[in-house]
Amino acid sequence: MSGCGSRTLASHDWAVIERLRSLPNSDWDTLTQSSLAKMLKVFEDNEGKPIKTKTVWPKQRTRSSPAKSGSGYYRYQFENAWGAYCDDEPPPAPKSRKTLRSGAA
Repeated sequence: MSGCGSRTLASHDWAVIERLRSLPNSDWDTLTQSSLAKMLKVFEDNEGKPIKTKTVWPKQRTRSSPAKSGSGYYRYQFENAWGAYCDDEPPPAPKSRKTLRSGAA
């Protein structure tokens, strides 16, 4: 999610898995959505709960084209893990649902 400006990541989005698989000299070639979800559960979010999928809503949702919710992750769920394992500070969590949906910081 870093660098893409998104506050959510749909669990059916293969972009993360494809990026990990494309890393040179990596052992991610057998990584699947299911195996990634199992690996993420060992980390805790900022509420001390295991990182698990939640209901996420698409960014572009209107009455004329109602997009459906799906399973995925919110950026804030990863802040503790980023803080523990990364040098850079993660971006702040959105202050409201409106901010979350708009994609604004």
